[in-house]
Amino acid sequence: MHRAARWIRARRNEFGGAYLTKGNTARRVLRHEAVHADQWANFGLTFPFRYLAEEARHRGPANKYEIEAGLADGGYRQPG
Repeated sequence: MHRAARWIRARRNEFGGAYLTKGNTARRVLRHEAVHADQWANFGLTFPFRYLAEEARHRGPANKYEIEAGLADGGYRQPG
């Protein structure tokens, strides 16, 4: 599924230090999103471009930023 479609379906997203959701506040999800907040802090405004470039090459669970954030915590199925 395309990243934008997953975002719309999940109704959650990370933008800088803000986690936007319509109620998805499970501890594992918050842990996953906290890593994304750290990624934003490390890369600054270049992070969304880095993320999208990575997503274009390696979708979903193969995206290194999602792997770093924790696939299971983010609701991704483990490959294999």
